[in-house]
Amino acid sequence: ANEEKIEDDDYIEMKEKLISRTINFSVNNIEMLESILNDYPEDGDGYKEFLIQHKQILVEAFSDSEYNNLRTFKVCLADFKRVYLAWKESDVPFKGNIENVLYVFCAIMYENKVGHYTEGQGIGYIIIDEKENQKKKIKEKYAFYTFTYVLDNISRWVVKGDWDKDDFIAEIRKKYIKEELSHEWAFTYSHFWDLQQEDIDEGMPPLIAKAY
Repeated sequence: ANEEKIEDDDYIEMKEKLISRTINFSVNNIEMLESILNDYPEDGDGYKEFLIQHKQILVEAFSDSEYNNLRTFKVCLADFKRVYLAWKESDVPFKGNIENVLYVFCAIMYENKVGHYTEGQGIGYIIIDEKENQKKKIKEKYAFYTFTYVLDNISRWVVKGDWDKDDFIAEIRKKYIKEELSHEWAFTYSHFWDLQQEDIDEGMPPLIAKAY
């Protein structure tokens, strides 16, 4: 209480606020998202054009999250710019690669902001929740590949705010440039008939070790 407003154990001044009705205003989220994208500042680096080109992916991730949080949507746009700029410096093609990364980035950002996606104890980054069936519901909201293979640098950037451009470039080169693909990655993501014996011999043991 404001001591200056009290006299003889009684209030000199009192205000009351009565709420008789709560009204929910529904908005067209798609139009709002488009408006945010169209109003995004252009710095001459092509990022705004990139965002507009991938509007559908951004809308899908936003809708799949089911949080309808426009503030987090704006954070996704701002924070993914580092990923975009670093990707431009690498030799990794945009088309066919960065689309999935953008979707995954937004998904883990939405879940991180509500406390579901965070750093695990010795096992990287995980979805946490008290109930196992809730974890399943969270995963099922998004595309099937969302939490299967998240780039480590993406997780660290979203969860801890830790960014290393050179490390990120090395990671995406290793994943997307065939000559630099690890046997472990090839064993995990290649079709069986595309595997070489070396991919099996060198790629399977570390995955089994991680499983245990």
